[in-house]
Amino acid sequence: MELKQLNFFLAVAEDLHFGRAAERMYIAQPALSQHVRRLERELGVELFDRRGRNVRLTAAGRAFVDEARRVVEQSERAASVARRASDGITGTLSIGYYAAMSATITPELVQSFLETAEDLSVQISADSPSALEEAIFRGDIDLAITSGPVTRPGLEQTVIASSPIVAAVLSGHPFNDRRFIGAADLEEEPLILTGRSADQRLFDTIVAACHDAGFTARATHVVENPQLVLPAVLCGLGVGVLPAMSTATYGGDLTRSITISGVDPIEVVLVRRIDRTDPSVMAFWDATIDRIESNPFMTGDGLDLGGDAFAGDEGARAFSMPRAEAGENNTTAPIFDTDDHRFSSNGSST
Repeated sequence: MELKQLNFFLAVAEDLHFGRAAERMYIAQPALSQHVRRLERELGVELFDRRGRNVRLTAAGRAFVDEARRVVEQSERAASVARRASDGITGTLSIGYYAAMSATITPELVQSFLETAEDLSVQISADSPSALEEAIFRGDIDLAITSGPVTRPGLEQTVIASSPIVAAVLSGHPFNDRRFIGAADLEEEPLILTGRSADQRLFDTIVAACHDAGFTARATHVVENPQLVLPAVLCGLGVGVLPAMSTATYGGDLTRSITISGVDPIEVVLVRRIDRTDPSVMAFWDATIDRIESNPFMTGDGLDLGGDAFAGDEGARAFSMPRAEAGENNTTAPIFDTDDHRFSSNGSST
């Protein structure tokens, strides 16, 4: 029994007409009939009732259709597995991500990639940017989706998104009706920030922007889990300062986010070790680059945390603002004032 015999049988079973099946299979009708006859002889049964001008499946033929189709589909899967194994796109790919910045991007990239890499399993884990950078460097994970830029030698990065910094406020706050504010507008505001140990790049960017505006950032609450910034805003504890992308998975109509103009946006980057060129790693890397070139991720400006968004030329300029050079504002921690109120990961104040 040959696969082509099964394919010819299935074509006739679907069309119930030898002439149409032969045309569809690009074979002469007599040759198709011979293949089906040979299959029937090998099985020892008649698969078709050819009496009269109509062709019908016999009881044996009806029973054989599903089994034949499974064999053909399994053979196609086996061939696909072999080809992908030859390309090396099998096994397990480990991806770490920074949930505060890439909780929406990571699932979309992984799901899209797995549609073309069915024999590859993906393991994901969430951690802080510094922990992800260390894990990539040690080889504990294959790839990381985190905040950038990453400047550690031996690592390669590609930017996959850029997110402006926003101020999150309660709906009744004076900022509520504004589309944009400057860093100077935050001088008298009690700020809620993500701690430097949790996200050094974000912390230093915000505090440096306040310093450049001529004042020292006054943080009344510093949270070690970036996902606690918005709950703290809802509690009325101050103005949350965070990337717009960090608000993407947060529902609720009690808060608004307003873009802070003149502050460098935070980049989201895909990172790997330069010497990691495994086929599965490079396949995900290339697929991600193709994805962002054809359909870039956009975070927008002046996002409404309930789902609406503002638009406009000024917002586009804020979105596309070039980032600071690697290492800029990172040599020393900026001057920072805090009342040392902190939230733990369970939301309690200490």
